[in-house]
Amino acid sequence: MRSEDKILKDISKTLELHRTSRAGFTPEEEQKSKEKIKALRTELNSVITEGAVSCPACGLPPIGIHQPGSAIRSSFYEIGCRGQDKNPEDNSQHLRAIGISRKNAIDNWNEGEYWLKPQIA
Repeated sequence: MRSEDKILKDISKTLELHRTSRAGFTPEEEQKSKEKIKALRTELNSVITEGAVSCPACGLPPIGIHQPGSAIRSSFYEIGCRGQDKNPEDNSQHLRAIGISRKNAIDNWNEGEYWLKPQIA
């Protein structure tokens, strides 16, 4: 399996090529470019969530992201339920776990140490 950094570099290059070349793409070339971007993002998610169990609430495999740091916060990983994407009318809390490393986020997810975003009524 490729590293997160290598996949991110490929995503960046592919997105840049897509943005700069899109005006000259045939519909088939544009579709192929979009499919490549989607495949790279799917590969990245697989790397980030490797070792994570399915969501105990809905049974779907989780989705993972690496949130880069900024001047006011450190970077972190988030592993979460994608059930909200499948049923946006469901207003219940959706499970997610965070960690300072990918392994820490996976361990928190697998151990049920969830972080819940507050719901705004």
